[in-house]
Amino acid sequence: MKKFLFLISFVSVSIFIKAQLSLTATAFKPVSGDVYNSKGFDSVTTVNKATGINKLWNFSAFTSLPFSSNLNTTYTTSSSTPSASAFPGATLASFEQGDPQATYQYYKTNGSNFEFMGISDNAPSAVSFSNTAIEAIYPVNYGSVYADTYGGTGTYQTNAATYTGTLGINASGTGTVMLPNNITLTNCLQVVTTRTINLSIQSVFDATVTSKYYDYYHNSQKFPVISIQYSKTLSFSGISEDFDALINTAYVLGVKENANSLNLSIYPNPVTDKLKLVLDNTNNEFLDISITDLTGKVFKEEKLNYNLNNEIDVSELNPGFYILNINSKGNTYKKKFVKE
Repeated sequence: MKKFLFLISFVSVSIFIKAQLSLTATAFKPVSGDVYNSKGFDSVTTVNKATGINKLWNFSAFTSLPFSSNLNTTYTTSSSTPSASAFPGATLASFEQGDPQATYQYYKTNGSNFEFMGISDNAPSAVSFSNTAIEAIYPVNYGSVYADTYGGTGTYQTNAATYTGTLGINASGTGTVMLPNNITLTNCLQVVTTRTINLSIQSVFDATVTSKYYDYYHNSQKFPVISIQYSKTLSFSGISEDFDALINTAYVLGVKENANSLNLSIYPNPVTDKLKLVLDNTNNEFLDISITDLTGKVFKEEKLNYNLNNEIDVSELNPGFYILNINSKGNTYKKKFVKE
């Protein structure tokens, strides 16, 4: 129950702010194939959450938590998920890898809005918001403030349930973020999200979940470099409180997509059989290709002469999420893709 309530209360707003820039839907809206990997950390001191201009947010003393604290969120097409029919109008879905409850969150991504439409899992529990929660309105700059209400009906296991909530977002700070391993990121943006959701399960119980997230963005990453999360659940069993600190693994493991100096793109994505490469610089005609899963396990390796062939056969791969690695003249370039 606690997990489901927490997931209902949490819809990442890690999609809409980049430090001191005007963010466009084209550049920052999540799309199918995106993967946001973060690792759990903890703090033994008071967490600095100051708002305003030219602040210093020092998280360098945070300590790493075990692997179970990792969060790996993957985005895919709504139509590829088991409960797609329950969310007409949804174009995108996200899920956590390894989640035993197979929880999917559904979004509408048309136009300038990014809207949360609902959630489902295999408990079975589900909610479809007739009044969606607007998570982002593009473009957005520092100082953006807006609020929304949302609500809908659904089920909690086999019981009818109703949901209502409020959402407030404030792009409230700019400054420098310091992370463990002597990493300093300048020109970062702090976004504070406050959310309340009221859940009423017929003939069972009522509950209220409140949460406040401090997300910090840098122009090197589409998703937050660090997210500080507080939540409180009030129900028939009393009050429970949670704290989470998630750091983008691009700054923890040193694994991030390379700057695309090779001008590489791939299509279609998702793909069923042939993955096509497009390179602007065809001087790199001989390429070492490998395909791995998100843990680094190698599923395919080959040498490719781009001038003769720009396709990779992925038909034998099982459905899932993979990384295409291309080595050219000692440099490795990475692209994520989805095999259907």
